[in-house]
Amino acid sequence: MKNIYILLICLFCFSTLSSGQSWCGTDHTEEFMAQLTKNVKYANTHPLKLNEKRYIPLKVHSIGDSNGNGHTPLDIILTQICRMNEQYKDIGFVFYLDGDVDYVDDTSIFEHQGNAQAKMSGLANNYPSSMNLFIPNRTFSDQTAGYYSPQFDILVVQKSSFPELDNATLGHEAAHFFTISHPHYGWEDEPYTPEQYGETVMITTIQSSQSPVVEVETMNDPRCDEVGDRICDTPPDYGFTQNGGGSFVCNNPWAGFVRDRNGVLIESISNLIMGYNGNCQEIIFTEGQGEAMVADYIDRTNLPNGAMRFLGSGYTPDTMALTELPVMIHPLAFETTDYFDSVVLQWDPVEGAQGYYIKIGGSANLTFETTDTELELTELEPGLSYSWSIIPMNEIGHCLTPTPVLFFTGTGSTSVIDVDAVDQFSVQPNPVRAQSFNVSISSKESLYANMNLLNIAGQSVLNQNLSINAGDNLIPVQLDNIQTGVYHLYIRTTKGILTEKIIIE
Repeated sequence: MKNIYILLICLFCFSTLSSGQSWCGTDHTEEFMAQLTKNVKYANTHPLKLNEKRYIPLKVHSIGDSNGNGHTPLDIILTQICRMNEQYKDIGFVFYLDGDVDYVDDTSIFEHQGNAQAKMSGLANNYPSSMNLFIPNRTFSDQTAGYYSPQFDILVVQKSSFPELDNATLGHEAAHFFTISHPHYGWEDEPYTPEQYGETVMITTIQSSQSPVVEVETMNDPRCDEVGDRICDTPPDYGFTQNGGGSFVCNNPWAGFVRDRNGVLIESISNLIMGYNGNCQEIIFTEGQGEAMVADYIDRTNLPNGAMRFLGSGYTPDTMALTELPVMIHPLAFETTDYFDSVVLQWDPVEGAQGYYIKIGGSANLTFETTDTELELTELEPGLSYSWSIIPMNEIGHCLTPTPVLFFTGTGSTSVIDVDAVDQFSVQPNPVRAQSFNVSISSKESLYANMNLLNIAGQSVLNQNLSINAGDNLIPVQLDNIQTGVYHLYIRTTKGILTEKIIIE
């Protein structure tokens, strides 16, 4: 038996399967198994280096309902990409985020209703050279944690199963993408029990809802690359860790006395990523599984562009691991800010970061992305407690856990009362229901000013200079293709800042 490569050591792992989420929904079609057999034969006749880096573009589709609710947050997506890279590092696979996350608002996909698979296939066709991953609220049922569709060449992982510490579901389904089968292939529906099959399993074929009729593999089978799961260094598995279908365990409850039909004692491996197991201290691939996945990668990248199963190659992402969180400068823990409507978050840059993801908690629930090392918040309320945390981002994800910092907002405001020269300031109309509004200012003296309109993410959508005359001023402001939402208008003068919250409908 070949040496087993341990790809993930995870303390206190609780896989999706062990927590009652049930099993994988990947169909092991005849075409799927024929491709696997082809890959195994290629691996057996070609020298393959498992440690050689191979870069895999991952297009993530975060699915929400039609109202835009329920999306999987970006920080969780980046964390799971990092965890998957840990699982596959000894194979040499490096998964990287292919562009921005695709946020899709569609209840039928979110709840996996009707023609959800066809819709997902249509979205995947927009990214034909990537591994397409969809994260809806559910899959076929609440009991199906995830699946790979050979028909559409897509991965689907339900939202509740996605953020696992051991990444069991995503890592499992990603291996199906590279045409790796279950070690218990054929036993998914009725796993072994001594009452049903006896201490010596004499049946020669088995079938499940996920497989056609399968020849039952034996120990040391000379045709191990043609029967069972097709991988020779994974011994026969008759669904032992499924424990009779009652629960998922990380050991064979019947180890030491179950024999194959030739009377040979079965020595099983209970903690394979591709098995139905749970509560494992470590989950692993074998060397044979790794070589078969590399063979599938080679087959995919050699297909013509646009062909089913094609996977693009040639791009090398920045693989510098993010090992440090940013040093947070302002506000510090338990600090009270001077203003509530202009809180500037500041932090030190992190080497290798391509951007930063900021979460505001406590009295608000906000998220922001930026490439800068500071961010102005204009949506907070006076005299309340908030928290902020920040993680660096790059294409290969992060395995960092930020600690939120608690701060308090003061009661000061960057409002008209801070500009002594101005007697009156308003925006008319507000809410704004057209593509323009007027700024009304009554000033005691002439002022030069800069007007800046910021969206809720702190991004400027309009910026222009103003000349404010002594007396009454009515300044028209034209809006061009600005989306509806809440904005903050800032007019900065040498005498102070005028600010007003604007709602654009």
